[in-house]
Amino acid sequence: MPYKDEGTLNKYSVSFAAYNRMFKLLADDVFSHFLGEIRNKYFNRTNKTPAFKKGTKKEISEFLVKNKYPLSLTTPFYNMVTSEDFEFDFPLEDGIAISVGGEIITSNTATKSHANAPDKRICIEISSKVSLNRVKNFIDHYADLINTCQNKLQLPDEYKDTRSMHSTALRIVIMKDYRDMSFGQIERLDDFDTQELPDEDTMKKIYKRYKDLFKLPIPNKPIPNK
Repeated sequence: MPYKDEGTLNKYSVSFAAYNRMFKLLADDVFSHFLGEIRNKYFNRTNKTPAFKKGTKKEISEFLVKNKYPLSLTTPFYNMVTSEDFEFDFPLEDGIAISVGGEIITSNTATKSHANAPDKRICIEISSKVSLNRVKNFIDHYADLINTCQNKLQLPDEYKDTRSMHSTALRIVIMKDYRDMSFGQIERLDDFDTQELPDEDTMKKIYKRYKDLFKLPIPNKPIPNK
């Protein structure tokens, strides 16, 4: 799906599908009438409480669902009808959105800092039938934005150890307790070369940590003489 670079109306790159859908809806009499009602209701309200703002956004969402439009349009339309000068806003993609700290990213909010967001996560939300290839293209196109948001949210570092430590630990416990092998003997086994076990001390730590976890039956060992 081709994307439109930032311009006069869209402050951040958006897909042409999202851009064109927005103008098509604004030209629709039913849709524009609905937005006018929402806008009048919003600005006629003196005390705009958080509950009232949440209810306004919910009303937009319900209208979109009823008329079979993707929910990715909810936040952009909410931003438009609640801005005094009806400032244009766009979803990044039609039917696909990025949620950062619980807030949907739009063309107007893509550069906003989310460092203080209490919800420390980034989500990809799909609200229309789209191909997997389109989702992949979306993520590729906004990879820099996603990386920037990860840093702003100060998310935990990625865990990169793909080894199955549980299976390795189980083998160590069995060889130690059931085969009476020393840690040095286990370390020298060819089977463990691919597990990248660094040294005997690490093996001892793994054994100590996992021994009681597996709840294995007590091995049949001779009772030592008193």
